[in-house]
Amino acid sequence: MNQLVLIFSVLLICAVSGRVSEVYDNCDPKWTNDIIEEKTTICSDKGTLLSVLADILTNNGLTCNSTEGCTPRVVNSFMKANGGFKPGFTDLRVLEPLGLKLIKRLNDWEIGNYESFSASSQIANFAYTAFLSNSIVIVWDKYEWFRIISFTKENFASSTSVIKSKLNGKEIELRESKMYSAAAFQVVKPQQSLKSLIEELEEILA
Repeated sequence: MNQLVLIFSVLLICAVSGRVSEVYDNCDPKWTNDIIEEKTTICSDKGTLLSVLADILTNNGLTCNSTEGCTPRVVNSFMKANGGFKPGFTDLRVLEPLGLKLIKRLNDWEIGNYESFSASSQIANFAYTAFLSNSIVIVWDKYEWFRIISFTKENFASSTSVIKSKLNGKEIELRESKMYSAAAFQVVKPQQSLKSLIEELEEILA
């Protein structure tokens, strides 16, 4: 009987863990005034990156080695401690120890056509290709960072629209002409194994 309860509990935990949907607000009172650099706080356009990253980490079962979990405050502290914020640039490669590996990042200024439609189109195509390869993709539209959750339009080269997930959980449209930066990630740290879940439950039921 206990074995049946154990198996059912494990299956229930796995089912619930697959439906995690934590959406962090970068202006939450708990961390709104936390400093990123100089006078920039988490409640800023730069802070939207921390919220998106915290959301991705949390939804993939990662804890950031913190009892608080992967909140924007924890991600901000980690980024600052590991040189993630550099003058005029955010180094997303430092996230790998947390379980999120940067595969590639593309910025309009790297392409040589700053704020041009050509650069945005190339960034959109990069984001689209990375998304199809099952990467986690985030984009910057000059005001906020967003995670891409799906693409629309069969002809991607023509007036393509992208559906993105806003910080409040709503879906809004982002056209390729407003893409200024995109980054693709892969989760490299596995979630808690089934074996460790069983061991924890055995201790509870003992």
